[in-house]
Amino acid sequence: MTACSREPEIRSLLDRGHWPAAASPELTAHAAACTRCSQLLLLTQAFRADRTRAAASVRLEAPGVLWWRAQLRRRNADLQRLQRPLLGAQIFSVLLSLVAAAIFLASQSKATLAWIAAVPHVLHFESLLPEPLQSPLGLAALIAGILALIAAVAKALAYATSETRD
Repeated sequence: MTACSREPEIRSLLDRGHWPAAASPELTAHAAACTRCSQLLLLTQAFRADRTRAAASVRLEAPGVLWWRAQLRRRNADLQRLQRPLLGAQIFSVLLSLVAAAIFLASQSKATLAWIAAVPHVLHFESLLPEPLQSPLGLAALIAGILALIAAVAKALAYATSETRD
């Protein structure tokens, strides 16, 4: 493992990328005969070939595409951040409307009850319902089922709008 006097010259040509084109025939013959110089050439060429293969296998995307994706992600995050208060405002307005309707119906309770009581007798809705639902208990169960279905759909919509998407 002694140093070769021609090794710095070969290393200089390798570093500048001039090997073997700029090497003299005498230096090329020396590199073939000298164990130390041939090992230097072999290792350097192996590392360069490996680096070339690795660089060729890496597929880099265009900077414009990366910038566009980053802008899209930022815009989607901003939209989600803005939609949360809007969803809350929508829910609040629906609840407020329902409360206002309930207050109105309560204030008009006598007229409302008379109207509700008259509708089935005038239109004969009871004939459209199956027999088990014609009783007050069956009708209450039907209304409770419809309200539960509406609540489940509202919950599913709220979950779908709050879920983060990529």
